[in-house]
Amino acid sequence: MIEAIRNLTGNRSGHFFKSLAATCICDLANFGGFFFVIGLLYLLLDPYLGGERTSPAYLYMICAGAVLYMFFCYFASVPAYNANYVATYNNSTRGRLRLAEHIRRLSLGTLDNLNPAKVSHSMMKDFSNLENANSHIIPQLFSSLLITVAVFTGLFFYNSGLAVSFFCCIPLALAVLFAVRFIGAGLSRKQMKASVEASSRLTEYIEGITTIKTNNMQGDRFRRFEESLNNLRKESIRLEVTLMPLALTAMSCVGAGIGIMVMYGQYKMVQGEISIMEFLVLMLAASRSIAPFIAFSINFMMLQYFSESGKNIAGLMNSPCPDGAVTELPSGCDLVMRNVSFSYDKKRKILDNVSLELRSGSTVAVVGPSGCGKSTLVKLLAGFYKPDEGRVLMGNAETGELTDISLIEPECLMRRYAMVFQDSYLFKGSVADNIRLGKKDASDEEILEVMRRAGVDFAMPDDRVEEAGRNFSGGERQRLCIARCMLKDAPVILLDEITSSLDVYNCHAMQKAVDRLAAGKTAVIIAHKLKNIVHSDLIIVMEEGRIAGIGKHEQLIRDNPVYRRLWIQGNNGEPPKNQTV
Repeated sequence: MIEAIRNLTGNRSGHFFKSLAATCICDLANFGGFFFVIGLLYLLLDPYLGGERTSPAYLYMICAGAVLYMFFCYFASVPAYNANYVATYNNSTRGRLRLAEHIRRLSLGTLDNLNPAKVSHSMMKDFSNLENANSHIIPQLFSSLLITVAVFTGLFFYNSGLAVSFFCCIPLALAVLFAVRFIGAGLSRKQMKASVEASSRLTEYIEGITTIKTNNMQGDRFRRFEESLNNLRKESIRLEVTLMPLALTAMSCVGAGIGIMVMYGQYKMVQGEISIMEFLVLMLAASRSIAPFIAFSINFMMLQYFSESGKNIAGLMNSPCPDGAVTELPSGCDLVMRNVSFSYDKKRKILDNVSLELRSGSTVAVVGPSGCGKSTLVKLLAGFYKPDEGRVLMGNAETGELTDISLIEPECLMRRYAMVFQDSYLFKGSVADNIRLGKKDASDEEILEVMRRAGVDFAMPDDRVEEAGRNFSGGERQRLCIARCMLKDAPVILLDEITSSLDVYNCHAMQKAVDRLAAGKTAVIIAHKLKNIVHSDLIIVMEEGRIAGIGKHEQLIRDNPVYRRLWIQGNNGEPPKNQTV
């Protein structure tokens, strides 16, 4: 249970103990009001059971005391409210912001491998569960336990026999609850996993609804979505059906104590050891303690379920961030790979012993068949991943002043890079807002200038951008991203197959924008259309994770069979007519 509480509170011991103390005081105060009812009942019934007639003054005193006690309970509840609700929701807000900041600091390679549905589930559902746990479950769990122990202690000192008879079934109830904890751990994990999977499939269904409809997969024919919902329903029912009978068993054990106490109290009353009035008062006090223990039982079970939310958040927060600490960037922007090997699964090598040197200010094209490692090469040059073997360096290759990019602080490193990928993303807002991401303090004149240079003649700075830029075509989105890169003015440009799926008009406009973007910078371009990169300063030909050739177009078309084959395939099977283009 301690581990579960640690997962839910995030080791915030100060807030945790403050919340516990305030809740226990508040609940004890509320429970104490019950003694006014007992006192009033005693004064009213005692004359009918052989006692003396009660003076009305005593009744007025009890009623006045009850009214004053109401004010005391109110003032006792204010700190509990602030600690349990105001502080909890403030902490939850800060927790969400900390998680968002941590995700922002993760390496781009780690982000590629994160399940967006899982991150969204943790950010919303898991934090909502933590809010519920920290504001209700944990404080009430301990206050209920404290009240139960206090009632048992009071009964024990007043009449130990009645106390033992009432609480004799509690050990059995606790045994059932601990069984619930162990059984519920695995079931809770499966249910939450099914919930994340259903969220992922729902996101996939919504984003791919056009494909689903055009392929006649809508409705119950989209099996993956349907199966994920069925699995979530099955796991949720299994969780409830398995744990609820055990919970009812624990509650029944507590209720059985009342019956045992009635029989024992009746026996003692017949023996003359306690009066009828004492018996009634003790019965009322004991029955009043059932509710706190039932609350304890329910909260104890829910604690295990909500603990999984704490584990999910902790798992994301423990995702390793890049550990680079060098904040002084190297003087040059040459990029060097030395004997680099890399694999995603530690089994099949995507890059195998790759060495190359890219000089600052040069335009470098990377070509090769699909799956040969082009995109992986560019991701390693940008520091998305650390190579399994070898090093990626930045600096001045001529003087030998080179720094391993894995040692550079990530945000400092990213100042050197501007990137445009095939799936360029635009945020909801205005065109100017999206371009200004490259330089947050850019003036309107600077925005207009980069829009002109990037060929963004289809929109004005104040035009609205829908989520993911869905109101723009693919080529238009990429030109907006190129404008963003121009505004950033980074010395290293990485372009990943940005013209591979564009029409002729967009491809021509894109090529002109790329030429302006790459002017005077180190540009690494992944290309499928070899006609667009024939004038590159250097062309790297890749095949099966290795470099099959490096050189200019004229040299490669003449001497490199891999490049020659790619050229023929890209020109509808027509071989080059001469050795130069």
